[in-house]
Amino acid sequence: MTILLGILKIIGIVILCLILFILALLLYLLLAPVRYRLSAENQQDSDLHFAAKIRDFIGFWHIIISNEKDMEFIIYALWGLLRVYPWKSEKEAGAEAKTKTTINSSASELNGKDESKTCETSQACKDGHESTGKKVVRDKAVGAKDKASQTRNKASQARGKVSQTIGKASKTKNKAQGFVDQLKDERNQDAVKFLIAKVLWLLKKIKPRIIEADVDFALGEPSSTGIATGIISICPVIYSNKVLIRPDFESEDIYLYGDFSLKGFVFLIDIVYLIISVFINKNCKRLFNL
Repeated sequence: MTILLGILKIIGIVILCLILFILALLLYLLLAPVRYRLSAENQQDSDLHFAAKIRDFIGFWHIIISNEKDMEFIIYALWGLLRVYPWKSEKEAGAEAKTKTTINSSASELNGKDESKTCETSQACKDGHESTGKKVVRDKAVGAKDKASQTRNKASQARGKVSQTIGKASKTKNKAQGFVDQLKDERNQDAVKFLIAKVLWLLKKIKPRIIEADVDFALGEPSSTGIATGIISICPVIYSNKVLIRPDFESEDIYLYGDFSLKGFVFLIDIVYLIISVFINKNCKRLFNL
């Protein structure tokens, strides 16, 4: 009985330590400042590129989100010594793939050598060989056909990308127009005013130390562009010397071109409070169908 009570006591102490550790970790995440650095670039002749680096106050963990090559989401711990997610880096994965490719190519070369030896020893295989000149001509014809098919494929891909871009632009325009129509309701206007007030409050809490921006944008209609410009002008950060935002009231297309970068720190407890306040607000719940 004494041994059983001792085991239960040890298990209870371990569980209590785990609970205290989890509570301490949650308090640290909520109350300790989280540093961030964000940057994005979108030009007319290139795709959107963005990068985000988030880390805790002492740098014990940090997160990297980027799409420079492919979309990647990496989490490090122990001041960058431990890679939590994903477990394997691109170099390790590439090394494994290269090893598999080498093994497969070696096996295919061995099979090819065996087949060539069998073919050399067979008189029927010798008689079936074509002359060198005919083979060269046939290879050139096949190469020309391949180049023509590649050109057709590239042209079709370009047409597909153009149609996709036009479709995305039209959908974005319809969504923006639908949102503008919803703003005619007084309750939705109250919800937008509430959100603007909360965003301004969060901006004061976030305190970005460096902001650099050079952006041109248009929403397809002068009224929509004017509303967006009015909302942006409320934010005090845009009056910095390093911020240039130019609305285009004449364009009939929806676009956002330029680049920006900023860094600062935020407390996660403020974001949690903002999310809860939005969910509680009746007008916001109606606007976003929550």
